[in-house]
Amino acid sequence: MAGVRRDKKAKDAQVRATINQKLIESGEKEKLKDLLRTRLIECGWREELKAYAKEVIKNKGLEHITVEELVSEITPRGRGTLFECAWVCAVFVAMLTGCCADSNGTRRGEGGAVAADSHVPCAVYVAV
Repeated sequence: MAGVRRDKKAKDAQVRATINQKLIESGEKEKLKDLLRTRLIECGWREELKAYAKEVIKNKGLEHITVEELVSEITPRGRGTLFECAWVCAVFVAMLTGCCADSNGTRRGEGGAVAADSHVPCAVYVAV
């Protein structure tokens, strides 16, 4: 059983590496990163996280917190609130799978196209 899990993890890692390499070679990774930044700004995620960082600094005092401590304090909040912008996930699901699925699992948008109104629940963490 453990061997099967190791094999699956190794295969998943290989697939992720292949996708990442193709995205880099095609120049699409930078385009996707820019799109993600734009979407996060549009949905208010960036401003919310910035306000939280200011609150942490105010509560602890500028002289009593390092950049590393601030990052470790706000990272869980940032990751936790990221998926409130569910349509951001739809972009990455489409990018990773080459299509998009609605909440019923119906595939649409073949080729990675995501409709502006698409809503895809997801739990995909994408490191950018």
